[in-house]
Amino acid sequence: MHTGITIENLSKNFGDTAAISDVSLVVPQSSFTVLLGPSGCGKSTLLRLISGLETPCAGRIWIDGKHVENLPANARNLSMVFQSYALFPHLNVAENILFGLQVRKVPKAEQAARLQKTAGMMGLEKLLSRRPSQLSGGQQQRVALARAVIAERPICLMDEPLSNLDAKLRAEMRREIRDLQKNLGLTMVYVTHDQVEAITMADQVVLLNNGAVEQVATPGQMYDQPATTFAARFIGTPAMNLIKADTLNAHSQTIWPEGVIIGVRPEDVSVGITGVSARVTAVEYLGADRLLTCQIGPEALIARISARDQLPGDGQILLKWPATSQHLFDANSGQRFNNNQTN
Repeated sequence: MHTGITIENLSKNFGDTAAISDVSLVVPQSSFTVLLGPSGCGKSTLLRLISGLETPCAGRIWIDGKHVENLPANARNLSMVFQSYALFPHLNVAENILFGLQVRKVPKAEQAARLQKTAGMMGLEKLLSRRPSQLSGGQQQRVALARAVIAERPICLMDEPLSNLDAKLRAEMRREIRDLQKNLGLTMVYVTHDQVEAITMADQVVLLNNGAVEQVATPGQMYDQPATTFAARFIGTPAMNLIKADTLNAHSQTIWPEGVIIGVRPEDVSVGITGVSARVTAVEYLGADRLLTCQIGPEALIARISARDQLPGDGQILLKWPATSQHLFDANSGQRFNNNQTN
């Protein structure tokens, strides 16, 4: 049976430190949900609370409509893949994959059938007799995934499983994990600090900051309509520019309301014959594009422009962007204003 997860007012303290504070969240069944945020934001703690490896101080967790916050990990009908892969060095690949089934005393014939199916799915047929020390990082990751898949649990939790791989292999494994989740209809909860992993894999991104939920949205919604200045800066490379209205008012004929922070993506900024007066302080060549670091009074702004665009020799330029591409945030709370256009 496929299942979803519901979390209500969940909190976890370690001594006087609040790791998770009043988190409520719905993970739809058969969805790919990414818990995203910087180190120390609480994402791994939240995953461990879902898994049963940690016990909450307050709040409820439902899996398949049943309260599970007081159940041990082995009673929650889920599998987990760790950052370290957690393979037994003295066992070969087949034995590592089958370990959980053997512990649960699944019949030998069923073990063999499921091993053949899973090894074929993960491309491990020719590696079953090898030890983990004889495998590459990517192969070890596949073994860890296979061990989770062979359990045939409807929920799979992953804690930064690709962080030990190089960039090229990470990109390949992102696609493989996403395809695996779709093909098997798994409800997957995936922890990462890498926004690229989040926006390329997720159906739903849960952005955490200091133990609290900053925003829950699809990758597209989070990019196009960040709920806070934190979300605006965390999603996107380069990050969204955030500039105080007072700074722009001092260097432009356009007037922005006071107490507002204006957000604009680097790709939405262009060089014009009117606009905000700025000075280019650095240029980064990216082939088809260039990143301009521009100074506007005391604040910096990054513009992503075509490498073919001509720049004045003295570095003094005027920057513009469409009103429909700008985002307005409250300067005190950092919260997004509902009406994000100025006249």
